[in-house]
Amino acid sequence: MNSNTPTRIIRWLFYAFVLSLPFEAVAEGWYEPTTILGGILLLSVVLQPGLFLRWPPKGYWCFIVYLYMFATLSLLEPEGYRALTVLNLFVLSQLTILGWIGFSVMRDRQTAETALLTFAGGCVFLSLLQVTGIASSVADVGADEVARVTAFGFHPNNLARILMLGMIALVGLAFLKTTSKLRAIFVAGPLMLLVGVALVQTGSRGALIAL
Repeated sequence: MNSNTPTRIIRWLFYAFVLSLPFEAVAEGWYEPTTILGGILLLSVVLQPGLFLRWPPKGYWCFIVYLYMFATLSLLEPEGYRALTVLNLFVLSQLTILGWIGFSVMRDRQTAETALLTFAGGCVFLSLLQVTGIASSVADVGADEVARVTAFGFHPNNLARILMLGMIALVGLAFLKTTSKLRAIFVAGPLMLLVGVALVQTGSRGALIAL
């Protein structure tokens, strides 16, 4: 087997983890699907250590530097924020390690494309649940009495960031799979419109500007 090709078990674990990202808020206490699947994915390193334990790309070290600076500056935080700081440091460390795993797994082109398609599909399904009102709720009301709608109690800004990435994945996949721009727009257009409506409902200005 090519050292860049993940085994079937690792691929499906990675797809399941990616699919769970848009549904991170669907949780019961500490039991979050994303956290559980991320932990299982991390343990899967022992199944194919040659795939994961390789030197990361140069750009990845920017995240290492950020993690180091965050940990160093955390020492200066007041004692009252110590618990929150430790939790944020733990989450950031998890994300950094999972980023390394994602790089290793997505070196295989087919795995990368399927993962992006899975993530985009999850964003589309979540948008459908929100727009149709099946899983939508009003997060808060601003000073101008404009309601911000979100799904599963997700923070509107966090949800908007995820949906924005889903839209980018849709665009990339649509134009990657076909040479016809018209066909790409025909296929991805309705899905992007659905995600776009959900994105606007969140009222997140940062995500819209980032697009």
